[in-house]
Amino acid sequence: WVSEVFDADGALAEILCIGMDMTRRKVLEEHLRHSEEKFSKTFMSSPDPVLITTIDRGIILDVNEAMIEKTGFSRNELIGSTTRQINIWPDYSIRERIRESIEQTGAVRNVEIEFRLRNGVMHALYSAVRIEIEGQPCILSIARDVTELRKADAERREALQRMNDIIEFLPDATFVVDDEKKVTAWNLACEKMTGVKKEEIIGKGDYAYAIPFYGDRRPLLIDYVTMDTDELEQQYTEVKRTGHQLFALSFVPALNSGKGAFLSAN
Repeated sequence: WVSEVFDADGALAEILCIGMDMTRRKVLEEHLRHSEEKFSKTFMSSPDPVLITTIDRGIILDVNEAMIEKTGFSRNELIGSTTRQINIWPDYSIRERIRESIEQTGAVRNVEIEFRLRNGVMHALYSAVRIEIEGQPCILSIARDVTELRKADAERREALQRMNDIIEFLPDATFVVDDEKKVTAWNLACEKMTGVKKEEIIGKGDYAYAIPFYGDRRPLLIDYVTMDTDELEQQYTEVKRTGHQLFALSFVPALNSGKGAFLSAN
């Protein structure tokens, strides 16, 4: 800051100079600029759709390329519009509930929502946080597309159901255990042979499936598929192993009301 100093006659007598050390301010400004650059690069390069909206009306202030690609809207169509106008929410009351939650807690994490797109829908895990831009409260939102995961999960459940339907109506007594040795399937023929209903055995482990056959908990042929032991031939006769398949004969004492029965098992 520079100022002229005059004497009583109005003549220039001095020049007053005042200097201020702005090093700290410049350093802070540089840090801020770098932070803004990093945020901008992260925002634009994120593989997940990201957008910034005002917290009150949901006016879209900025979007990244993934948001444009996923939704099918152009940047011009999105910027300045509200999320209600582009009809992205399946039910706008969801957005209002999320807004209230963000205002109360500052953020939401991994809310599963089915968003509307220009051509179709997107199953997403939605997260959002409250931020301020030039003093205006806003919401920074990220939507992780899990559409393919949900589709694959639905296909897996459908395939599992088909398998269970086939197992249920096989004429031979059939049951399935998982890798924790818990029963996951117990068909009608197995119910008829043992007298044990599936509701009584499904989900049980610790060799519970052996009790209807032998009266106690012990490994069955199904357990020996993954075991290499001499005990197998002591328990069963005519044991044959072909690849992943195991065949054996055995007398099962608990069947037929304790009279027992000879079974072949695969």
